Amino acid sequence: MAKVNKSRLLDLIVGRTTIYLPIVEAVVNAIDAIEEREASDGKVEIRLMRNPALVTTEDDESPPVSSVTITDNGVGFTDKNRESFDTLFSENKVHFGGKGFGRLTYLKYFDVTNIESNYQDSKGDWKKRTFGFIDGEEFLSNETVAEVEEGEYRTVVSLKNIRKAHANKLNKKLSTIARRVYEILLPYFVMDGYTPPLITIIDDSTNEEIILNNYMKSQDKISLLYSEDLEIEGFGESKSFKVKVVKIFHSTSKSSVALAANHRQVVTTPLYNYVPEFFEDFKDQSPDDKGNYVLKAYVMGDYLDENVSVERSKFNFADDDETKLYPVSKNHIGSDVAKMLRTKMKSELKPRSDKKIEKVKQYVDVNAPWNRHLLSDLDLDTLPFNASDREIDTALNKIAFDKEQTVKVEVAELLKDNNASEIDTNIAAIAGKVTALGQGNLAHYVELRRVILDIFKKSLQLKSTNRYELENIVHSIVFPLRKDSDSVNYDEHNLWLLDERLSFSEYLASDKPLNVGDERPDLLSFDRPIAVREGDELSNPITIFEFKRPGRNDYSDAENPLTQVTKYVQKIRSGNFKNPHGRPVRANENTPAYCFIVCDVTEKIKEFCKLYQLTMSPDGDAYYGFHSTYQIYFEVLSFDKVVRDSEQRNKVFFRKLGIE
Repeated sequence: MAKVNKSRLLDLIVGRTTIYLPIVEAVVNAIDAIEEREASDGKVEIRLMRNPALVTTEDDESPPVSSVTITDNGVGFTDKNRESFDTLFSENKVHFGGKGFGRLTYLKYFDVTNIESNYQDSKGDWKKRTFGFIDGEEFLSNETVAEVEEGEYRTVVSLKNIRKAHANKLNKKLSTIARRVYEILLPYFVMDGYTPPLITIIDDSTNEEIILNNYMKSQDKISLLYSEDLEIEGFGESKSFKVKVVKIFHSTSKSSVALAANHRQVVTTPLYNYVPEFFEDFKDQSPDDKGNYVLKAYVMGDYLDENVSVERSKFNFADDDETKLYPVSKNHIGSDVAKMLRTKMKSELKPRSDKKIEKVKQYVDVNAPWNRHLLSDLDLDTLPFNASDREIDTALNKIAFDKEQTVKVEVAELLKDNNASEIDTNIAAIAGKVTALGQGNLAHYVELRRVILDIFKKSLQLKSTNRYELENIVHSIVFPLRKDSDSVNYDEHNLWLLDERLSFSEYLASDKPLNVGDERPDLLSFDRPIAVREGDELSNPITIFEFKRPGRNDYSDAENPLTQVTKYVQKIRSGNFKNPHGRPVRANENTPAYCFIVCDVTEKIKEFCKLYQLTMSPDGDAYYGFHSTYQIYFEVLSFDKVVRDSEQRNKVFFRKLGIE
């Protein structure tokens, strides 16, 4: 007898199969045996045995199934079939699509497998063969062959005691088990020009039975909807498939595409993976309204039969990659089937597509108007059926990024092309693409300004007992604390709130000491008034901002913010100030200086402004003026004025985007 390390072999298939596979495997073997006998009265009986001892709670409607027997009137375990059963990877049933492997799943899910078979030998004498199939060193055990006087074709495969590791993995209800088995075997029942043997599933404890051949009519839960031929081109070859689409009512699964091989389901994939609108169930529109249903498309063909794996749980070809050996991938098949079904179900799917389109448009109109020009490039099939705002935004940003990268390559190619005629031909088209991208980016930037203004206004409404907390919050919105321009990019701060000229300042120090041990201004900036600059220039102006806590009015004379910023200017002009890299900053008494105090213009602040001979603005929210002694231009701005002026400067952009 053949010997093999079956435990090691079983380890190789763990996780690839379900407990329904050994049951279906036994049923398919029974069908093969009936076809081999060329019987017109073929019958297969699946009997479920329950074990009351396995009931765990009083709420259990019935004990779980513990064992299953499959009985048929096929040709039986003749000497030839017996040898095939005892041979790993037997070729005995290759013409039926047999792999010589499926029976090993008996051992994976059941403790014991016993087989009893009546058959006629080569002389026409009736024999009865019995043996066990156990998880030992040999395939067969305790084999006996006896003569019988009068016989009939009858083979019983007894799968006893579901292994502990797989307990409760088989459904309890007869109707559910019947549905699961039927769905796997459905290709047998919808195959053109083929009538399967009578297959009955019986609950041994109640004698209730379901005939699978009549399942579509008797259960009124599954019906054949479409039958289509499908040609799929891949890697220079064309493969033919037959697609059978069934409607399944009250299913707990989603609509799916099932690839079948040798008349049985192998792998399934949700249809919404290919067309998101298949995510939801469909509503029955018939007069009797049977409720919700899903679609299941069974795909069959020689390509699938020839390339199914030995354990029939997957295919040899890849999910996506296609080669000369395997010219069509799994997802290629699934995608083409989904497209076919989208056409068939056009009227049912259109409201869902329209709903998603409307949601995307609404999101863009309200939250991302700068991305309107990308909508025509958005493939809705890349978005889930109920896409979140984040998923929509991510999809649009990916399109924008891809477009930007493509345009960069095109511009680079254009600029290095010396052919004037080619440049004349391409420059307008490429310039148009650059303009569209630029407009989108600008619109996005303006929208972010609107958001920052809203946050800034909100921060001014906060209340706190901590004297410095609000000061820090407001400060961090404009520019990150304890940062400088070497660690903060121009697009990471919001200095435009104070002065548009500060957006591209060459050097910034925020809440950092002028030198070690020094006091520190909140914000220090050296402007770059020219496009190109080589090193420090004495004529470059110094700009200093000082933030004060909103609502503060408890300044002492020593805390006069105008005096504080004046001291900062004098230190810098003295030539002793160094930047964070330890390099001295070039400045002298003639270096221009601009100082801004951002605070609430309280009575105490007004006193300080009068001492410095500053002029009140017409709206009363600011003071400004040039101090000839210190050679400094001062502005004292209220927080409300900063917000109001920022909104006014950006108003035309907000209006263009419809986000006022």
